[in-house]
Amino acid sequence: MLLQPPRTKRLKRRQSRLRPLLFRIAGVIAVLVLIEVGTRGCVDSVTSRSIHSRTVGVGDVDVASGDAPTALRYWVLGGLQNGSVTMHDIVAVPVSISALEVKAEDLRFSRTKLLTGKADLTGSAPYRTTLYLSPKNLGSYLNATVRFQSNHLVATIEGHSMNVVPKLKGRSIVIEDERFTYEVPLPSRAYLPCKPDAMGVGNGIAVSCQSDVLPPFVAAAATR
Repeated sequence: MLLQPPRTKRLKRRQSRLRPLLFRIAGVIAVLVLIEVGTRGCVDSVTSRSIHSRTVGVGDVDVASGDAPTALRYWVLGGLQNGSVTMHDIVAVPVSISALEVKAEDLRFSRTKLLTGKADLTGSAPYRTTLYLSPKNLGSYLNATVRFQSNHLVATIEGHSMNVVPKLKGRSIVIEDERFTYEVPLPSRAYLPCKPDAMGVGNGIAVSCQSDVLPPFVAAAATR
């Protein structure tokens, strides 16, 4: 019969004591993950539905909770760090909007209202608002078929073929070459409440700005 060295016995006893502790730690982590996933899903789903129910001419609404831990930030601190609200397929004048996204480092939803299935959103400035225009949005305004190749807009407008890089001028998107200039006015300040300070071009056009207030169109649907 082989005898185990004392060190081997001590190691096995230590491992046997650690094993239940590790299982308990794993169990606690699993519960915390479930709470995080559940809270995030609940907050995002309830607030998205509530905001959507108070809009007209909006295809869908997405609320993103932002940074984890959502449960701690929402139920204890009362705010969502780096959260966002995005409205999709908005019917607007003079051009419809593919998506309108509002982000903030601090977004707050009333916990009392959430329990009744209603959203009441406040927050701390600044708010970053980005307005997205798809080729379809632009084509409807220009009465043309619009597509993008890299950062170039390609279209035939009133019989004139254009392949140009769109520019931002004030509150208008300018499409011009050596012969013609076309302007697409951005929707009103109800959607983009501040002076545009950035524009990106890809499979569409994104225009953004930073403001001290929520876009009125979003605030009307997200505050009570």
